[in-house]
Amino acid sequence: NLANWLDLGLYQKMAGDFEGAVLSWEYVSKVAPTDYIALGNLGDMYAYYIKDKTIAESYYKSAIKNGPTQAYLYIQLAGVYKDVFKDLSKANAIINEGLK
Repeated sequence: NLANWLDLGLYQKMAGDFEGAVLSWEYVSKVAPTDYIALGNLGDMYAYYIKDKTIAESYYKSAIKNGPTQAYLYIQLAGVYKDVFKDLSKANAIINEGLK
């Protein structure tokens, strides 16, 4: 049940088991390659907890590719561009992409 794996990742993240959360969400993304939720969660994890902005951006872009109508993904990636990358032009560009 993929929903349980997604939830497990959230519980692991809340408990500070970032490695476990990553493994759970990577499992979801492997068995359900079109899932966007796990990829978005991984983007958040890498941006704000593991502190690897390149990998975070890659996961968010994959999530957006899989769920192009999910407005929250564009908003979250814009936040990463603003807060982590310190790049307002990228933040504005992804918001404009989402509006299209």
